[in-house]
Amino acid sequence: MHATIVGFLAVFLVTRWAMDPAPFFWPVVPMFWLGLTLLVHHRFAPRDPAPPMPA
Repeated sequence: MHATIVGFLAVFLVTRWAMDPAPFFWPVVPMFWLGLTLLVHHRFAPRDPAPPMPA
């Protein structure tokens, strides 16, 4: 879910930049923070334990 939201926001930011007369790629800063939250979430999110091996 988190990756979907980050992807949607990245596409939205790049689309806004494409329609904006800004001379530099300003979405790089918010996309950096979005990517960082995605990496932190991947690192620290609780995961289901591995199922026990059958005997």
